[in-house]
Amino acid sequence: MREKPSDNQKRIMISPQPARGVGGGFIEHDLPEILPGQPSSAESGGNSFEIDPRPALRANVRRRIFSAPKEDSFDPNIISAEVETGADLENEKTKPISVAAAFVKKAPITPAPDGTQGEAGPAQMVLDGFEDDGKTREIHRAETHAQETEIERSLKQSRREKARDFSIEQESLPYTRDMPQPPDSDIFQISNQNRRAAYRHLSALRKRLGLKLAVNAGIGLALLLLAVVFSASGGFSGNYMLFVFLNFILLLGSIAFSYNEISQGFAALKKRRPGLETGILFLWIAALVQNVAFFSQPSVVAGLHLFNAAAVLLTLPSFAAKYLAVHGALKQANLAAAGETIALAARIPDKNAACEMGRGVVEGEPLIQYNAKTLSLNNFIDNALKQAPSAKICGFLIPACVGVSLLAGIIVFAKEKDLYAAVTALTSMLCAVLPSSVTLSMVYSLFSKNRALEKEKSGIITYDAAAALSGSNCVILSAEELFSSENCNVHGIVPYNKMRLDDAIVYTAAMLLKSKGPLSSLFLNVIEERKDILPPVESLVYEDKLGLSAWIEDKKVLVGTLDHLRHHNVKLPANDFFSKHCVFGRKPLFLAVEGILAAMFVVSYHCDDAVARELKTLTNGGVTLLVHASDPNITEEFVEDALELKRNTVKVMNQKTSEYYKLFRDKTTATHEAENFHRGSALSLLRLMNASSDIVAEKHAAAAAAVIACLLGFVFVSVFVFSKEGLTKIGSPQLVLYHLFWGIVSLLVPRVIAFIPKK
Repeated sequence: MREKPSDNQKRIMISPQPARGVGGGFIEHDLPEILPGQPSSAESGGNSFEIDPRPALRANVRRRIFSAPKEDSFDPNIISAEVETGADLENEKTKPISVAAAFVKKAPITPAPDGTQGEAGPAQMVLDGFEDDGKTREIHRAETHAQETEIERSLKQSRREKARDFSIEQESLPYTRDMPQPPDSDIFQISNQNRRAAYRHLSALRKRLGLKLAVNAGIGLALLLLAVVFSASGGFSGNYMLFVFLNFILLLGSIAFSYNEISQGFAALKKRRPGLETGILFLWIAALVQNVAFFSQPSVVAGLHLFNAAAVLLTLPSFAAKYLAVHGALKQANLAAAGETIALAARIPDKNAACEMGRGVVEGEPLIQYNAKTLSLNNFIDNALKQAPSAKICGFLIPACVGVSLLAGIIVFAKEKDLYAAVTALTSMLCAVLPSSVTLSMVYSLFSKNRALEKEKSGIITYDAAAALSGSNCVILSAEELFSSENCNVHGIVPYNKMRLDDAIVYTAAMLLKSKGPLSSLFLNVIEERKDILPPVESLVYEDKLGLSAWIEDKKVLVGTLDHLRHHNVKLPANDFFSKHCVFGRKPLFLAVEGILAAMFVVSYHCDDAVARELKTLTNGGVTLLVHASDPNITEEFVEDALELKRNTVKVMNQKTSEYYKLFRDKTTATHEAENFHRGSALSLLRLMNASSDIVAEKHAAAAAAVIACLLGFVFVSVFVFSKEGLTKIGSPQLVLYHLFWGIVSLLVPRVIAFIPKK
């Protein structure tokens, strides 16, 4: 049975709606930013900030002048009624003010010790005709009082007529499941000018690499088949020269198609930064030396083996890695779409601001990631095709491999006194220990993660960006990104002190829409998006973890928690009067008008399951979540409980640090280095950071696999190469199978790492 309402309290319960039954989307925060050095209207120790309530293009503003300001009260700014009603501005009693003057902050007049009005402060705006004493002001006010009263009465009557048709049904709120979703405005684009040129360039490069990969694969398979047929036919019936000549011609053909890799290998060697191309260059040189040596005595191939097939086939992983990198860049370029801005994950560039935001949150320097905006991305193609991080590990593996191979050749020559055996030992050892698959493994890791991010229209362009994202220890998200209006709900409204339900909803909606919190779009749906029925909100102030206060129709209105109402001396019933309504994680939101409790809203906040999962993974890895909020119900404990996060992993920023954050968030840079991109949502940012952590972990695993493969290759070949009889038992087929096995292992490393659960 329902509880019977008392005489002085009318209780209206509204049937709960599904959490996802409310349409909505991303909220754009349009509160004015406070620049460094600009005077702020902060109150009570900087825990609140003032928001100028006047619209942007209102050219006529009038200020109501009081004889003496009241203690602990606001001096509201009155919007000119003539603007609202279209009154005649030629009236000599109405003073037009310029648009620039409409945005000038006005300070209250300081009372003199004798109780009269003092002089205007330095921040006070004084208009012509109002610079005389208080008696003149009173005369002017008396002359215009009747006219202003009549105009204000007509305004209120017009607003009431608009709101008369607005009503709330008792059984259901005016929700709809088919609310139109906002278009994705923060989709990645290279730029409208060079997008097609970049696409054509990448397409041509992919074709060339595809042709090079196909030709070398064909030559390598032909050489491998030639070696198998030669062994099976007993040496081409003794025609050894034909076999050596065919191997030599096919090897030259492969080298001719790989002139870019040869030049890159020489350039890296000249810079003393050897990479995989340098190892391939040494491998080709060793194979050519062996072919030239065998030309002088072709019959030695009856006992020893040519390693041309292995030398050519071991270049394929390097070509495949380059092809995959270009193909991935081309797919990212295809994500480009029309749009004014590009969203990306960036780090707070100002160290002082970052230290202020992360004070008491993390140890050491705070490395904070946030959603940034830019108009263009520089060096997209160069960064997308930048050398993989395998260059670092190849920097010490390649010299070691070449040195071990030379040592093997010297040992065999000293032992056997046979130049052919020494050259064969050198070439076979280099084929065995060359880390041919390490680059392909790392490139494939980045490619596979970007393929998973395509559904979010996101991507990681460079390995440096992945390292920067994975090395961050903080991430900033706003409360409306965590708890969007489509996941929030109003479960009931309890009016008090004979407050009209419609007025309570309109007042609360006006305050929340002005503050742009997670409930703003929800209340916009409640009033059926009729913003014309909302009264103007003046001097809006948010107090940390307490609530909102403002002036509406010359009334002091409060929206927030019980502590907020107590802070403003609002008389409240017993402390447990709302507990029976707030169950299942629901939260109360109180409305007070003119110091009197007016209504209580029972609301709920829900985070998207995908966002909660990504945040849980991220915070388990040591990242702290910083929350920018203007809703008093959004606290550290509530966010941790709602998202099932560990304790002390969430910090709600105060208003001072929130202003720092908004300076960066609301800024759109002209250009930014191409490192990553996403669609601007919280989910895409979190997935970028988690994917970056996986890429870094897989890079280390691939490097470890390359080192193990080199060591085992050395052990495997050492059993055969240090004797002339052993050299006859190892050839290109065995070495190709060995590298094929380790290539598969290296490509499976990312998949294995992805399935390992994070603690």
